Amino acid sequence: MKQRANMPNHRGIVRAIAWNTDGSRIASTASDDTVRIWHVEHESEILTAWRGTCADIAFDASDALWLACADGQLRVLRAR
Repeated sequence: MKQRANMPNHRGIVRAIAWNTDGSRIASTASDDTVRIWHVEHESEILTAWRGTCADIAFDASDALWLACADGQLRVLRAR
C-alpha cells in the first residue's frame, strides 16, 4: 500500500474516521478530544467541529455527522 494523504493536526491517537457520501470530506475523532473535518483533495482541515470525547462518528445519507460521545449523548451536526 502507498500512503495517499497525511492530515496531522490531531494531537493524540485517532479513534475513528468517517467519509461523507461524496468522498470529499473526512471526519475524525481522536484522544485530543476533538472532532475535525478534513477536505480530502487539499489534505487540509476545514474546521474543528466538536470539542469533547467521542467514541465513534459517522456521516448519514444527508451528510449530517453523528457523534457518539463519552458523556452519554448522541449528537448530530449539520452543515449550515
